[in-house]
Amino acid sequence: MTERAYPAVAPEEASILIVDDLPASLSELQSILLPLGQNVVAACSGAEALRRLLERDYAVVLIQMNMQDTDGFETARFLRGSARTAHTPVIFLTGHADGAQRAKGYALGAADCIVTPVPPEVLRTKVQVFVQLFLMMREATLAQADRTTQEAIEALPNPIFFTGPDGRYRGVNRAWEDFFGMSRGAVMGKTAHEIFADDPAVAEVTSRLDDALLDEPGSQTYDGIVRARDGLMHDVVYYKATYSGPEDRVCGVIATIVDLTERKRSEKRQAMEHAITRVLAESSTVEQAIPGVIAAICGTLDWDYGARWHWDPRTSRLQRREGWGIDTPEIRAFDASFSERWVEPDPAGEGLMRRAYASGKPVWISDLSLDASFKRQQEAARAGLRAAFAFPLVRGDEVLGVMEFFHRDVREPDQLLVNIAESIGSEIAQYFVRAQAEEAVKFMAMHDGLTG
Repeated sequence: MTERAYPAVAPEEASILIVDDLPASLSELQSILLPLGQNVVAACSGAEALRRLLERDYAVVLIQMNMQDTDGFETARFLRGSARTAHTPVIFLTGHADGAQRAKGYALGAADCIVTPVPPEVLRTKVQVFVQLFLMMREATLAQADRTTQEAIEALPNPIFFTGPDGRYRGVNRAWEDFFGMSRGAVMGKTAHEIFADDPAVAEVTSRLDDALLDEPGSQTYDGIVRARDGLMHDVVYYKATYSGPEDRVCGVIATIVDLTERKRSEKRQAMEHAITRVLAESSTVEQAIPGVIAAICGTLDWDYGARWHWDPRTSRLQRREGWGIDTPEIRAFDASFSERWVEPDPAGEGLMRRAYASGKPVWISDLSLDASFKRQQEAARAGLRAAFAFPLVRGDEVLGVMEFFHRDVREPDQLLVNIAESIGSEIAQYFVRAQAEEAVKFMAMHDGLTG
């Protein structure tokens, strides 16, 4: 390991200020943040918050947007107007997802705007990031960090890196090496453009924002998408701040990266489930509902094409019915090539759709070109489709059909999606049965029972 000192982390605790004029909300926020083991300070008004801010420095300030005397925005303006608190991170809290209010908060330099109630673990995670940065920044003014600091940063689970005033990397921790799959020896002394030469967009944004932060010292937060060592694109958030040396001279930028990929995937899955439920509730026929369901799954989970295969007990065949895909000539041709096509189920369960039907379980193919059992390789290749996922529509022990989805990139199995696919398949199957029963009742009401 290259011997390089990191900006030191102080052993003392950091202070967190909570500002809310509702005692119940104030108490709840305190109970959520106390497990962080830091000094949590409460203020029941904007005026009291300003007095508290004169007493000490804070790692982060959480402010309720709407308060009676001095609202959150006014309090934030006072923070930004004081030299001592001009760069203190501010998180706004609001009970309403009002776009205009959120925009106003960000315009005042807010690090985040959170709609309450918020899951305790999410709030703690967000605040903990600022606490870590504050602790590191506070001791970064020391001329030389000690070995304990380096070990502490090495132990942190989030990737951390810091650069000098010239933008060249001066250090990374083990989590950074693991996340990007690069050794620290390969990045020390290099710029973002050299390190991320294969991803110029990421390099350009990183370099440009670091330069802006050095020009106006303080802190910075922004979202990004980066390629990790697994070859996949990850949704991340960067938390950055300048650190100083002797005589308060800015020495560079220190940053940590939080991987939000799984959280965003979970949010997308929830959005998909809600969208499917809404489509089924608002549709009067199967023909109207299924294209909407396929579009909802593709749209929320970023799949490029989907289709339903219907099991016909009269012919003992699976017939291709509704399909939906992104609007490209290749996808349209792929959809047309299977329109109204039918197949007989294979007891051996080969391929994608047949395997899902035979097993009654979801099936995932990460790379279609490597699966010899997939019979539609040529058609998929012409459409540029690489990965596929299918799940059966099951009611009890009966499989009523299969839904399949395709993507243009190789995709590793998403186990949580596989798990919830079973409940989605069951929900859609129940809808089919209910729709068929309603059609039967309508038919009986409108037709003679003897002559039909």
